Amino acid sequence: GSGLGLATAYRAIRDWGGDVAVDSPLNAGTTFRIQIPVWDGPPPEKQSQPNGDVDEHAGRRILIAEDEGIVAMVLEDCVRQLGYHPDFIDRGDLALERLRSGRYRVAVLDLGLPGVSGDEVARLAKLEQSLTLVLMTGWSLAPTDPRLASFDLALQKLFDAREAEAMILRAIEMEAQTGKPETPDSIMSDS
Repeated sequence: GSGLGLATAYRAIRDWGGDVAVDSPLNAGTTFRIQIPVWDGPPPEKQSQPNGDVDEHAGRRILIAEDEGIVAMVLEDCVRQLGYHPDFIDRGDLALERLRSGRYRVAVLDLGLPGVSGDEVARLAKLEQSLTLVLMTGWSLAPTDPRLASFDLALQKLFDAREAEAMILRAIEMEAQTGKPETPDSIMSDS
């Protein structure tokens, strides 16, 4: 598989205040140890909302479209460190559907997504609304590559968490400054 099952389980366990440990000695299999705190209190009361469609993370959601589980986990941590709520999807067609919901102002899109490529998702989404879009790719692209046209920023794989967090913060700041992204002259560096 793509590793997203493990990433999803890890995210859920961390959201519940738990932790996951992995032990994988050579040729001896893999053991996962999951720790989840026990709740001793009464069951939480459901919050009634006048409108069932109220989004508790309104204006604080960032869509991450990535089909590699470990990369998705790194990006999740970066987005959470910035105080935002990450939503992950592993297919381009589903990412486009999510972007069309209007719940996102910033998205990070892998170029090589299954279903619909990241550049096509970006192109179609920008036809319909103002978004700040970050390209994420391991491919070497020339600054004149037409696939870059709909992106505002680029994050070159392999990256570390600091680089990813800085790029996501830059996208958030671009969106906050104008509400409409500014397109830089070149989003890919020659490095």
